[in-house]
Amino acid sequence: KLQNKFKRYFNDFFKNSFITTENDQAIEIFDKYNPEIIVVNIDINETENFNLIKKFKEKNIFTQIIVISDNTQIRILLNCIHTGVTEYLPKPVNFENFERYVMKALNNLYLYINGEEKNEDRNTLANNKNPFDDIQKLLEDKHAEVTLINNYKGIQIKHLSELLEIKDECLILKTTATQLYAIKYEGAAVLRTDHIEREILSDIEKIDYVNNEVYLSNLRYIGLSSQVRKDIRIEPDSGFIVSMYKANGESVDTELVDISMNSLSVKIHESIKIFEEKEKINIKIKLNFSNSVTFKNVIQTSILACKATILSIKTIGNEKKVILITELSNHDKDILSKYILQREMVLIEEFKEFILNERRNNRKKLTE
Repeated sequence: KLQNKFKRYFNDFFKNSFITTENDQAIEIFDKYNPEIIVVNIDINETENFNLIKKFKEKNIFTQIIVISDNTQIRILLNCIHTGVTEYLPKPVNFENFERYVMKALNNLYLYINGEEKNEDRNTLANNKNPFDDIQKLLEDKHAEVTLINNYKGIQIKHLSELLEIKDECLILKTTATQLYAIKYEGAAVLRTDHIEREILSDIEKIDYVNNEVYLSNLRYIGLSSQVRKDIRIEPDSGFIVSMYKANGESVDTELVDISMNSLSVKIHESIKIFEEKEKINIKIKLNFSNSVTFKNVIQTSILACKATILSIKTIGNEKKVILITELSNHDKDILSKYILQREMVLIEEFKEFILNERRNNRKKLTE
């Protein structure tokens, strides 16, 4: 019944729509027609469903995927983040919300396509245009709803927020308490809205915890990287070592900065000059994590060994940041996926503790 309802809905708006209950047939349809929007029902075959989504994204990173499910466990939500899902919709399906998600998917496609076709022109526009002009137009047109985006060690925190006014070269927004603490941690914020084609990066002038307001200054346009990013990149536990090996046998142990399912970045001393951009090397990563939700104190050590390509090397002070694109086997991907999922859950709890500490400090200041 639900499938037929979706079929009727899509036939009213789109030239072609397809429906299937078989993963193999879904891949065949994707390869033949390359649909721009895909709705996936996450049922008891959770792992198979997410593997299917990963395949879609590998074939076309810009494909918009909406997940519907009656499972609201945090594991499902985190997997949606991992696989680049556009939106998650719990059952029973509210078709008013669903229509909003479809419109968001269409808007994302518009931004991506135009970004590909007019990238150079748009970069010039972004560099020369004042974001305050576009924000002022939003206020005049009564488009007051925007999204604020922050990052806590790789965990993306975003909430719908309300534009209030522009005052003394500051943009004032009302948002959630959680977002305010994420802004406090990062010291900056990214603003996104369907009515402006570029994202806007801003500095923080002031945070008003009493009225849940934030004052943003020094607004400037940035690209669409936070939307297009294929995989979540998280900060690992401290002390992780990545060993980098050249073909001639030279090797260096480096400190892991962040890691995702297909890339990682490390720090090495500025004096180390044995590596070059675009060079193919071998790496080993030692991961320590619990392999069981039940026995959390039982730590498993896994060694991931794979080939990697050096994407870029940037010198910052007396250190170099090296970004590598990894080539993991399916077995190693499974291990890394488990580690990233566990690490995310730890970071979520850590962020909650950060909020509690900040609230205590704010209450203390108010009473002094």
